[in-house]
Amino acid sequence: MTVTSAKSDKNLPLNLPHRLLVILLRRGYLKDHAKLESLLTGTEHRIRIKHQKSLYIGTKPLTTSVITVYMKRRTTWLGYPLDCTFYCWRRRAATLVQRAAGTDRARQFLNHKPCTFTYEDYYEEGLDDLDVFDVMFDGGYGSDNTGILQNVGAVALHRTNLVKKCVDRERTIKSYVDHHPYVIKAVNMGGRKDILSNRARIRRRALAALLMEEKELQKHNMTRDELRERLVALRKKPRIFEMINQCLQRVEMLDFSLEDTTDKAGDLIDLMDCFGMGELDDKDEEDNEDEDNEDEDNEDEDNEDEDNENEDEEMSEEENNEDEDKEDIKVNIDRDEDQDEETNILRTDPRWPRMVNIFMEMLLEFENETTNGAGKCAAMGVGNLQGVTTCSLCAADPYVPGDRKKHDYGRTAKLKEHLRTNYHSGKEKFRRRMNGLAQESDDKRFTCPYGCECSYGQLSHLMKHIRDASEKAKYQGDLEDRKHEDGWYKSDCDPPQLPESQAVITARNRKKKADRQENGDEDEMVAAIARSC
Repeated sequence: MTVTSAKSDKNLPLNLPHRLLVILLRRGYLKDHAKLESLLTGTEHRIRIKHQKSLYIGTKPLTTSVITVYMKRRTTWLGYPLDCTFYCWRRRAATLVQRAAGTDRARQFLNHKPCTFTYEDYYEEGLDDLDVFDVMFDGGYGSDNTGILQNVGAVALHRTNLVKKCVDRERTIKSYVDHHPYVIKAVNMGGRKDILSNRARIRRRALAALLMEEKELQKHNMTRDELRERLVALRKKPRIFEMINQCLQRVEMLDFSLEDTTDKAGDLIDLMDCFGMGELDDKDEEDNEDEDNEDEDNEDEDNEDEDNENEDEEMSEEENNEDEDKEDIKVNIDRDEDQDEETNILRTDPRWPRMVNIFMEMLLEFENETTNGAGKCAAMGVGNLQGVTTCSLCAADPYVPGDRKKHDYGRTAKLKEHLRTNYHSGKEKFRRRMNGLAQESDDKRFTCPYGCECSYGQLSHLMKHIRDASEKAKYQGDLEDRKHEDGWYKSDCDPPQLPESQAVITARNRKKKADRQENGDEDEMVAAIARSC
């Protein structure tokens, strides 16, 4: 399958080969390039992808059980208890994502529903700062990575401290749960299900309270220098972002116009000098000059010796070519004059800086354009919501009730949950406007706002009339124009229906079950009356 690149500069941001190259580079699937610098400075005409291979010893791929065994061995060797599970790695990964990108991104990373608070209840780690990825990749001992485990002395002492801390915490929580009034009341009532649910709920709250207390105590005892170092360590970005930013700054220094691709003398500028390739070219020219000088000094030597040496070199090249033919088939590009000219043309192509710039922007993309989250907020005209707890769209809508305009959601997560709903879609705005106009009218009827004098007693009938208004041609043109202005033909007018929550499904099933039981009781009663008669 051949995928061609976009021919127009306007379509380069939608270029499919650029996007595929970004994915391959991020996931390490390129055969000859592992870093961005080598990819940008490469001279080959074809970019090769790695062959498929197994991730475990043998031909079978790596399985979940193998990963779990490896994790248990690493954690046991570092002094942790034997009952550590894979759940701690998932919790730690979610905590890192939350610290770097926010709670909503952490929910998306864990594949949680946007409306739930499972992350806050089960995943958020207040004081646990163990670098589990250092543990996974053997970064705790004997490596150059700066992890917390480097400060640990003996493994036995580490295990003792961890066990003591866990035992003390479990003892405190158990005592608190056993003496809690809700648990005592459930025990006296004798409901096993109530006892288990209350104990689990109170245990989670007690653990969260203990972690919060330890976190506050750590903040109280932390100096300013320690706090500053900790904030820098938590917000430090990987080195790949620094390298991409540097390359992007170099590309932005170039002018993308055709007139600026020549210097004062009228020669084409080599754009690869911006990526450090000019020095290599200068070195090649110096080597060529040295070779020319050596050739001039050796002009008086015997031509027969030179011919013999040339014959030996040709024989050795033929033998090497035969050996290469015996190996696997490889695609090699000979460096002849024609291909050198093609490479020079590629380097001096005015579209080259533009392509590199767009490629850099794709690499620096962090948020995906989706129908939920930040993508939908940006589409509705809502900017950065950091620290905002009131909805600006509700305040700007004249048909939103007054108490709803000034509603404070308390935190940004609640506000984003409100923006994900269909409250500000085109259809809901039209409903609110027509309801407001109907309340202001004398007859309390819904009148068509598009030049038609039709009125209806129900809003659904009016909306059906607007959608199917093709029988009256005298106002059809004006109707279509005004419907375009109100957004009836936009993609977000009828937003996709979100899946029902589990609570709604459970409540509906319980209601159906209760209705079936009532109907069954009535049938039994009727049968009993019939038998008695």
